[in-house]
Amino acid sequence: MNEPSPNLRAESLDALEIGFERKQGSWRAGLTVFTQRLDGLIYRSRVTPTLTQSVNAGSAKIDGVETQLRGSFSGGWSGFANATRLVRAEVSNNPAVPASVGKTLTDVPTIQWNLGVSYERGPLSAAAYVRHTGHIFGSGDDNNLNTRQGVYGSYDSRTLTSLKLTYRATPWCRVSMSVDNLANRAYYDFGRQPGRNALIDVALTY
Repeated sequence: MNEPSPNLRAESLDALEIGFERKQGSWRAGLTVFTQRLDGLIYRSRVTPTLTQSVNAGSAKIDGVETQLRGSFSGGWSGFANATRLVRAEVSNNPAVPASVGKTLTDVPTIQWNLGVSYERGPLSAAAYVRHTGHIFGSGDDNNLNTRQGVYGSYDSRTLTSLKLTYRATPWCRVSMSVDNLANRAYYDFGRQPGRNALIDVALTY
């Protein structure tokens, strides 16, 4: 059982980032380096063998880099790529759960990247995307014990592909079809996530 904690305060974040962007013709590239310091993170501190209490106990450090590239090609084609890599995302202090110090923060993927390409010609447009998310330690796994993948309760690393087709039938009617998880990848975000799925959308503007 967790005891109510009326004296909890909001978690705090101090952040600094430095970035630059360059544009050359139809191409644009950017790079950002960032650092963050979190304080007052809320954890459950054990009071008795059967009782815990939520307290502002944890501090953490996050350092990372983000890159992006976007451009257009001839013939109606365009594409983009971006990635975020955390070189550090760890708990730096935690009297409530001392064993978590030095461990990776929960609910935070240390790597994410996205690729996309699109095509547009007249009333027809199409786009394909590939998205990758690294393994995540879920809430409550402060000691990073759950390294399994592909089982109930895990937060899997995965790479998913999506496709979207759009046709503008009239100036006021647009029909689109999107397919997510095109490769029918099996993965878990605690529970089993949907496999390949499709959605047809009709949008009327008036």
